[in-house]
Amino acid sequence: MNLTKEESPGNSSGMARAAAHPAPSQAASATIHLLPQELLLLVFEIYTGTKTPVRNLVLLTLVCKRWWHIVEGTPSLWCWISGEEALPSIRKALAMAKDVPLEINYPANNAKTEQEAFFAEISGRIAQWRSLVVGTENADSASPTSELLTPRISHHIPALKAMTNQAQEMEITSFGDNDWTFTVGKFVIGTEGDALQRKHLDETLEWLFAHLGEHLKALPVSLVFFELDVDSEWFTWVASTHKVTKLELWTGPFSSRDPDRDHRNIISLLSQPLASAPTKWLFPELESIDTNVVHEYGKSKILEMVKARHSFIEAQREDARDSLLKPFREIRLRGGRNNVSKEVLANAEFLNDLQKAAKGAEIWWEDVKWTGTEYLRAE
Repeated sequence: MNLTKEESPGNSSGMARAAAHPAPSQAASATIHLLPQELLLLVFEIYTGTKTPVRNLVLLTLVCKRWWHIVEGTPSLWCWISGEEALPSIRKALAMAKDVPLEINYPANNAKTEQEAFFAEISGRIAQWRSLVVGTENADSASPTSELLTPRISHHIPALKAMTNQAQEMEITSFGDNDWTFTVGKFVIGTEGDALQRKHLDETLEWLFAHLGEHLKALPVSLVFFELDVDSEWFTWVASTHKVTKLELWTGPFSSRDPDRDHRNIISLLSQPLASAPTKWLFPELESIDTNVVHEYGKSKILEMVKARHSFIEAQREDARDSLLKPFREIRLRGGRNNVSKEVLANAEFLNDLQKAAKGAEIWWEDVKWTGTEYLRAE
């Protein structure tokens, strides 16, 4: 190796300058070590998130003694307990998590620990379970809840009931057709699988009611759908068995699929009675809807739906009959797709018409509350 004069071992002035101006990597390393412990812990929490494997946390402890002390001394970093880990890693995480709430995850397709060993290991800490997500290995014939949850945790039902007894609502979330989450209070059941069928959704709900109490059926239900594709029969089944009060729809552009199976068709389903004798509407208790407007004509679909439901409510009132529908309390909309502007003013005419049709409901566009002429004057 050839050294310049300033870099040679005998040149103390060159060494001094090198120490005063460390290489970029050295400077960055020195800077992070100057962070207060609270900020460094925040960096770790952002890095780890909520689903960090044990091996990644162990790598952090190997950087230096200070990092080891912070990571090993922060139980909340170790709260993700997953069947994707080997049994020694699961035991390590449980030991380090101490008494913090635990996020329990068992994805059968990618599990490295056998079901029986996994549930045996975590059963003694059920009082700390904040959530339980169970993935199915094969959903062709067996319900994920009846086949996996019941044999493993049925003797812990009292503890699970305690996790749900303060629940104010039940949330059903779908990330596509094969990934569903059911949230009741502090208890979460997730089901996922390539062959997940509608019957498994029904069986999961039946399992919740049968094991945790029929009173859960009376809870208001919030439905959150991300790119969902199910037939209209499932929506009508949910409407007949649960009190849906909030609906979130997050969709991509319209496709050429059969409209009877297009989940975006739910707006049309909401626009008219499902049956006339007796009159029956989809989600009669619906008070809040939150969705993105995919196309310009999507605005007219939403406006027609709101007009139809509120016109029916007015007609019921004029006839002095109890209304079968609740009026909307809030309508939240977003743009940004297919030239639908995200700007509020660009949608002013539509928002004014929607506000008139909704008769008192709060109207929001991109998290901005629409106040009609007041908003225009403010601009």
